[in-house]
Amino acid sequence: MRLHIGFILIVLLAESSQSSEVDVVRKLAELDSKIAQLDAKIVQLERERTQDKAIIQALQKSNKHDHQQTKTIKTKKGHADMFPVTLKQSFRKRDNFFDGTAFTACQQAATSENVRTNQTVVFEHVITNVGSWYNPNNGEFTAPINGVFAFHVTLMTESNAAANFEIVIDGRRIDGMGTDASGMHEYRSTSELWLLQLNKGSKVWIRSASAGYRIHGNCHAMLSGFYIRT
Repeated sequence: MRLHIGFILIVLLAESSQSSEVDVVRKLAELDSKIAQLDAKIVQLERERTQDKAIIQALQKSNKHDHQQTKTIKTKKGHADMFPVTLKQSFRKRDNFFDGTAFTACQQAATSENVRTNQTVVFEHVITNVGSWYNPNNGEFTAPINGVFAFHVTLMTESNAAANFEIVIDGRRIDGMGTDASGMHEYRSTSELWLLQLNKGSKVWIRSASAGYRIHGNCHAMLSGFYIRT
């Protein structure tokens, strides 16, 4: 009986020992799995840290660039004026901005008789004069800037009369035009269009080519001009 009980105890101890070894192996496997998970987490955190570092560097670079484009100027009250320099420059350019010129004027008097040679045709009645670069007192247009300007003129003579005219820049003849109603019982008109390259301050006007002409007015003699481009 005692031998039988002893044998049973030995068997139970052996089974207990095997069970303990199995538990140890299982726990070691679980620990290995957790360690692998922690290693993967560490790798992920390192990757995120690298990405965050790159973002911070990019933001620092952007802030440095913005700072270089901005000047802090103290106002009279001591407040900071944070307008970008480029914006201030655009305001200054706007202050000097040229937005064009255009004019139309006509000779309102009924008739100009006995016109002299090289006499300026004065279109004294102003219809439009943007910028006031046309002078109705002397019939001259002054170029406000360097650029290309268009000029259109219409002149009319009465019956049995003829007339020749010139467009000039600073007194230099550029082109001529004429209208002839000789031997006719009707008025005749002529028109011309010129595109002229002018320097700032240059003057343009219309003048007679010789003496003895008659110009019919009543705004049938008209001069227009406008700015095109630099």
